[in-house]
Amino acid sequence: MKKNRITFLLVIISCLFVFYACQAPTNTNDDNPPNVENTTNPPEPIEKEELPAEVSRAIGIDISHNNGQIEWDKLKSAGIDFVFIKATQGETFVDPMFSQNGAQATNAGLPWGAYHFYQANDDPITQANFFLSTLVDAEGASLPVVLDIEQASVTGNFAVDQLSADLLSFLKTVESGIGLKPIIYTDVNFGNEYLTNPEFADYPLWIADYAADSDNPSLPETWKDKGWLFWQNASDHQVPGVQGNSDHNFFNGDIEALMALIQAN
Repeated sequence: MKKNRITFLLVIISCLFVFYACQAPTNTNDDNPPNVENTTNPPEPIEKEELPAEVSRAIGIDISHNNGQIEWDKLKSAGIDFVFIKATQGETFVDPMFSQNGAQATNAGLPWGAYHFYQANDDPITQANFFLSTLVDAEGASLPVVLDIEQASVTGNFAVDQLSADLLSFLKTVESGIGLKPIIYTDVNFGNEYLTNPEFADYPLWIADYAADSDNPSLPETWKDKGWLFWQNASDHQVPGVQGNSDHNFFNGDIEALMALIQAN
């Protein structure tokens, strides 16, 4: 009986030894086995300077008579840094609020510039001279003038070469009249269809792009190497002091850079 007990105990001890041996980790001599996190050498944390820097840009809107009477003190208090004001359209239309808006923007201490809405069926030189004559009432304007050219400017089929030549005639006439290059306002699709002449890249770009999903807008091919100066990124912005919606715009730089542009204008 004693011998049987000893034999039984030996069997039990052997079974326990086999059980614990099976539970021990196997040494694969692999410092980083697949699908196992390396806790010995964890990844280095991202340094602060490697993160994208916070973008600092001056903010503005553009307005016309459609925005009614502007409450300029409220507008400025809302953090708006600059304004573009509609002056003319085609050969004969002067925005009825242009002179008043310009004078009041100046009184409020807001930098502003005037823009012309181009109509492709009108003569480009006549439009340019009409715009220039209206700028006589733009006392206090400190930002560059703007040529607004977009799909709504073109009715019916219009040859690309003809429109391109007409627009360059307008731009050069205005540039000659004021001694400074106008800004071109347009969108990506229109730019890629009509503004393909490399000469357009000599003029700063104000791009309308509401679909951008990054800190920068998409650009027409003509300006891919030049970049953008202003970016209209929304058309449904609501600002205290402005009736209805207004267009929201970024300047490609902070307020100090905007002041430098004004000094050069």
